[in-house]
Amino acid sequence: MSILTSQRKQITLAATELTGSATLTGITDVTNCIPFLTRRVTTPPIPSDTHSEMMVDVTFASGPNRVIVTRGQAGADAVVVVDVGIAEADGTDTVVTVGTYAMANGTGSTTANPGLTTKNNAYLIHTYMGDSTSGAMTANNVRGVVTSTTVLTFDRSATSGDIDGHWYTVESTDSSFAVQHVAITIATSNTTGTVAINSIAEAKTFLMGSRYGGSSDDIDDSSADVVLTSDVLITATRENNPGSASLE
Repeated sequence: MSILTSQRKQITLAATELTGSATLTGITDVTNCIPFLTRRVTTPPIPSDTHSEMMVDVTFASGPNRVIVTRGQAGADAVVVVDVGIAEADGTDTVVTVGTYAMANGTGSTTANPGLTTKNNAYLIHTYMGDSTSGAMTANNVRGVVTSTTVLTFDRSATSGDIDGHWYTVESTDSSFAVQHVAITIATSNTTGTVAINSIAEAKTFLMGSRYGGSSDDIDDSSADVVLTSDVLITATRENNPGSASLE
């Protein structure tokens, strides 16, 4: 993967803030930037109806070059610290394509066309915000799948509230990296699930994923730790076990 530069930015959204940004240095072209996102809530506990306060969409803008994070619901209880790792691809051997997607209240799925050349040389990152106050974590768990070279599929198992997001596909045009697309299901009453993969070199491999389903209101039912158990196996583990969950 041909990466020109990389950096890390931390953005804090105060309880009443919907958006925040950080200036980027040394970036040539923000349209070639890839976001790697983590977040944490520093003002617990989060009430059961404010999962959407934690969900943030990530975009890039120029003039000046900056990364922007936005959420769909602000509340007095949630201060969110967002860490974004930014990698700038060269735009030739590693090509980044960016688009948007949306699911209105009552809608469970949508698609987009990434215009890829080869599915198994491309991976997907997507970020999104929601405005649901129903308390349903399942309405805020959005799975993104590279279905084919012309179709990205985004879906969720509950449909309350609007979802608005951005997708980023990262494709190797010179086959410098390969991608395996697999799905893991954690069955109801189970805390783990596994999937076999073609043998890989663990030291040269990283995992990207998203989730679907789980329990309606508990993060420990709907969130999972996903690891390479060996060079031919991926294991997903969650803390609690009501409801079926799927990861891509």
